[in-house]
Amino acid sequence: MNEKTTKAILTRLERLERAVFNSGKNKPVAKTTDTKSSQPTKLDFGLNEKNFIKIYAKGLSGPKKFTLLLAHMTKGKTGSDIEVGVISSKWNKMKAKNLLGYTFNGKYPNEAVTQGWVDSKKYGFYHLRQGWMSIFD
Repeated sequence: MNEKTTKAILTRLERLERAVFNSGKNKPVAKTTDTKSSQPTKLDFGLNEKNFIKIYAKGLSGPKKFTLLLAHMTKGKTGSDIEVGVISSKWNKMKAKNLLGYTFNGKYPNEAVTQGWVDSKKYGFYHLRQGWMSIFD
């Protein structure tokens, strides 16, 4: 290789490293999270539904998103029953790709119950369980 080619390769590598490791001026802003995991230490239930979902639902599966939406509706309180029809209606208003991303599926509540994030004492009604924040683990 000649000197010109070597220099061009090194320049491209430096640019790539800056982009990947973000060693330039635009450092990433630290989120409010626990240092041991990516679990948020505090959720802001004062946000409107769409903003809340946009911030906290990134990378979550359908059942986890169901639990998160239920959490917003109950302001994080366990034991408050919400009808699945109400949850489904709110979900389907947030099908945009940057929000929930797809139509509500009836298997989400079932999987959330199986995982222990939510519970149902009465058919068609769901409430949060104590360990629901584990959806962020």
